[in-house]
Amino acid sequence: MHAIKKLKMNQQFTDLDILEIDSPSCRACIALQGAQILQYQPKHRENSLLWLSKANTGQVGKALRGGIPLCFPWFGAHPQGLQPAHGFARNQIWELQNVSYDEAQAIHHVDFILQDSPETRKIWSHAFRLKLRISCGISLNLDLQVENIGSQAFEFSFAWHSYFQVDQIRQTEIHGLQNAEFMDQLQTNQRFCETDAVTFQQEIDRIYPKASGHYQIVQAHVQPIQIAAPSCASVVVWNPWQEKAKRLGDIAEGDWQHFVCVECGQIASETVQLAAGSKVDYQLKMTDI
Repeated sequence: MHAIKKLKMNQQFTDLDILEIDSPSCRACIALQGAQILQYQPKHRENSLLWLSKANTGQVGKALRGGIPLCFPWFGAHPQGLQPAHGFARNQIWELQNVSYDEAQAIHHVDFILQDSPETRKIWSHAFRLKLRISCGISLNLDLQVENIGSQAFEFSFAWHSYFQVDQIRQTEIHGLQNAEFMDQLQTNQRFCETDAVTFQQEIDRIYPKASGHYQIVQAHVQPIQIAAPSCASVVVWNPWQEKAKRLGDIAEGDWQHFVCVECGQIASETVQLAAGSKVDYQLKMTDI
C-alpha cells in the first residue's frame, strides 16, 4: 500500500526519497525533502489534483516546483533580504515518523517532523518543532503544528504554496474572495478590494492578508476544486504568465497555462508571534467532490 522509492526526475542522476501511496481511494507521492506532497490523484480523477513541473531537476536541497511546498518560517522575500525566499522548511529533509492506514475510510496518514538543527540555526536562530500530518483519501488533508521549544518568543509567517492543475488558466476562476482586500505584488503592494471572482488574462500575484478560508477553483466542464483552510487567515493567488515563467527557469515551455497557485497561510499583517513553550495548529483540506 506504500513504499519509499528513489524517484529520478527528467533522467537526472540526483535522487530524492519519495513515499508512494496507492489505495482504493487515491494515489499520492510525497517527497521526504520538505515533506512535500508532489502528486495527489483521487481514483475518480483522470489526473492529479496538483501540478508538478516537468522541468524539476530533482537536485537534493533545491526547491521543487509544484505540489504543495511549505514556506516557513517566512513567506516571500527574507525580511532583511539575507536569506532565500520562502524560508528553509521546503529544502530540509524531514523525519518520516509514521505511516498508517485506516482501511475502513481508505485513508493513509503520514506523519513528519522537522526540528531546529545547527543547519537551520545558521539561517534562523530559533528553536522550533514542526509536525505535519498528511492524510490521503478521497480528500487531501494537511495538519501542521508549529511549536516554540525555545526560551524566547519568535515571529513567523508561513504558507502552503499549493500548485493546482488546471486545463487552461485563461478559463479558470477563483471564487470565495469577493470583498476581500488584497495587496497587488505587481503594483508595489497597492491595496485593492476584490469585487468578483478572480480571472486570469495576465500575470497575477495578490496577497489577501485576511480572507474567508474557503475557496473554489472553477473551470468549465470540470468539477470545482474545493479548498478549506479556516484556521489560516491569509491566502495568495498567483500565476506567473509567460514572461516570468521563462525567467524562473524551472517551468517547461507553455506549462504556465496549466496551473494556478492558491496558497493558504499566515502572511503580511497576519504573521504570528509565538511565545516560548507555545504551539499553534493549522489545517488545509482540498477535494473535488
